[in-house]
Amino acid sequence: MLKALVPSSSKIKCDSNGYIENFHLKYRKVNTWEEYEEIISSDGSVRMLTITGLLPFTMYEFVLSFNNRDEQSPWSPLTKARTAEDVPSKPRNVELNPAVYTMAVQWLVPDPTNGVINKYIISYWETYNEATTRREEEVTAISQNINRYLITDLTLKVSYTVQVGAHTTAGLGELSDMVSATTTEQDDSNESTSNSLSIIAMVASIIAVVLVVCIGIALVVIVRR
Repeated sequence: MLKALVPSSSKIKCDSNGYIENFHLKYRKVNTWEEYEEIISSDGSVRMLTITGLLPFTMYEFVLSFNNRDEQSPWSPLTKARTAEDVPSKPRNVELNPAVYTMAVQWLVPDPTNGVINKYIISYWETYNEATTRREEEVTAISQNINRYLITDLTLKVSYTVQVGAHTTAGLGELSDMVSATTTEQDDSNESTSNSLSIIAMVASIIAVVLVVCIGIALVVIVRR
C-alpha cells in the first residue's frame, strides 16, 4: 500500500482558468512495459490517496495531472517509491542429508522474498514426539540462493521432522513444508579396520616368534656338528 499526497485545490490555481477541480494519477511497476493503472479523483479537495493491491517491496512510478473546468494540465515528472516489506513466502525445496548424530539441511530462498531476508528459523523435532522434543535454530541469512545448515547432537536411528521459515523486518513468514529423515546407524567401519589391524599385528608377532625359534634351533644344530 502507498499513499500519494495531492495538494489541496484551494492552494493550486491555473494561470487563467480557475481552481483545480480533480486530478488523474497513473502508476505502474518500474522497468516494465505494463500499462499504467489510472485513478481519477472527482474531489478536488482530496490531499491524500491510498493505493491498495500493490506488491510488497516493489518499486513503482507515478505521474500526476490536474484538471480544472476547462482543461487538463501536463503530466508531472515521474516520481518513484518502493512499497514496504512484508513477511516472506515459504522457503522452497527443503532437503535433508542425515548422518549418525547430525542432519544437514538445504533449502532455496522464498519466491517472492517480499523484502530482504535477514535470518532463517529452523524448527525440528523427533517425528513421533514433537511436544517434548521440538527445538529451533536461528540462522543468519547470506546472499545466495541455496542455503545450508547442520543440525547436531541428534540421536542415532531416530526420525526427525524439519521445517524452515524466512524472516524480514516485517516478521516471520510461512514455514516450509515438513520434511522427515532418520539418522543413520553407528558407523562400525573404523572399529572393523582397527580389529583387522590388531589381528594382522598378532599374526605377524607369532610368525616372528616362530622364526626366531627356528633360527635358534638351527644354530644349535650347527654348533653341535
